[in-house]
Amino acid sequence: MGWFLRITERHGDLSGVFKHMVVLGYIVAMPVNILTILLAFILLLANKVTWKELPGYLLILNIIILIVQILV
Repeated sequence: MGWFLRITERHGDLSGVFKHMVVLGYIVAMPVNILTILLAFILLLANKVTWKELPGYLLILNIIILIVQILV
């Protein structure tokens, strides 16, 4: 939080913050999202987890977020 306040206070705009958010979104978040979806599908297909243990709406929401990440 302090880092964010120092950047916005020094420059007066959020362009530096947005650059970091874009980098984290493409380099970190998208691969982690893909791995999470693949792990969930592998565990479901191997019958290690059931739909009761893995909420379906979270998996669907994760897939929607991944599609948005890929398209944007």
